[in-house]
Amino acid sequence: MVVKKALKEVNWSKYFAHIQGVCPWAYRAYMKDNILVWEHPENCFKTIKSLYAVSGYEAFVYVFKHSTPEQLELLAEQLNREQQQDEWLWSHQDADSGDGNSTPVPCLIQQNRARLEKLREQIGYTDD
Repeated sequence: MVVKKALKEVNWSKYFAHIQGVCPWAYRAYMKDNILVWEHPENCFKTIKSLYAVSGYEAFVYVFKHSTPEQLELLAEQLNREQQQDEWLWSHQDADSGDGNSTPVPCLIQQNRARLEKLREQIGYTDD
């Protein structure tokens, strides 16, 4: 018998407020309804991700409740190779670096690469 852990309820506004130190635009975007969280994207992920470019949202967050950090990392790497227009990031509560900024549930995040790079430049972010 396989027992699956129940997915914890996420207070997304509290999460985005918490990560303002590393992602200062996320809270404001979420509060302006410019980040769309997909709680159950498994059956239609390919369709949903193709809609991002014309959606007008700043980011799509996909909750993959049964994914491991390794699975999410591999999927993000594959999507980043396939799609030059978007940047794919992953986050998993079990892969937190100790700063408490990981999402409380396993996620993939889709954002426009050029817009994200411009935002990073504005805050002096480097990938070192």
